[in-house]
Amino acid sequence: SLLQFFGIGAFDRKAVKTGASYAQKAGWTSPDKAIKGGASFVRTQYFENGQLNLYQMRWNPQNPATNQYASDIDWPAKIAARMEVYYQKYGIKKDDIRKDFYKK
Repeated sequence: SLLQFFGIGAFDRKAVKTGASYAQKAGWTSPDKAIKGGASFVRTQYFENGQLNLYQMRWNPQNPATNQYASDIDWPAKIAARMEVYYQKYGIKKDDIRKDFYKK
């Protein structure tokens, strides 16, 4: 069984097929392998590239239209809503989270 927790390699119209193909090539055959592999991918492709939060991963403000994690423009808001549930469940304080501030 292939597992895909991060949507890596999942592209728009064929998201399930392309995401599963990526998981197969990566050897993600257990939850442990899929989570560790996906987290490693995010670290090397985004965090080490200076894209440290959802906004930066989606929009890449330092180099717009390059190295974007998701094509869905609402992706950061959708993921943030899911994360909020876990922040409350596990007592994570919002002050512990990196934030970007922009001037108009």
